Amino acid sequence: MKVNVQVGGRAKALNQSDCTAVGLVGPFDISPGLTEQVARDDAAHHLQHGCQPSARVLDAMLADLDGSYPRFISSQSVLSRSAPLALPWSAQQAARYAAMAEASVAEQQRIEAADSMLFEQYRQAYLSPERLDA
Repeated sequence: MKVNVQVGGRAKALNQSDCTAVGLVGPFDISPGLTEQVARDDAAHHLQHGCQPSARVLDAMLADLDGSYPRFISSQSVLSRSAPLALPWSAQQAARYAAMAEASVAEQQRIEAADSMLFEQYRQAYLSPERLDA
């Protein structure tokens, strides 16, 4: 893998195995050695986690989904939904959401009780030809 690290406009190569990662660090008011180390650390992070994010997407598409981007997106959607649902649900969280649901129902009932017109009257007025001409 070859890692190109650019520090203040100078590129330095770090030899690894078979993928390329690029770390870019802008000109900061810190020592050049520290800037270079930050770039190396960032590049090493990407190398440890399967190169760049786009390379990981392509690898997953080719390895598991016959190169299909729509199937990749669909699988990511399923994972995005299932991961939070798999987390533990505490009694405190359940009580909080039950209280919010009760408050919502009470507010809806208050709003409906304050209505001065039946829904059918509202619907007819809303769809009246006089209103539609405006």
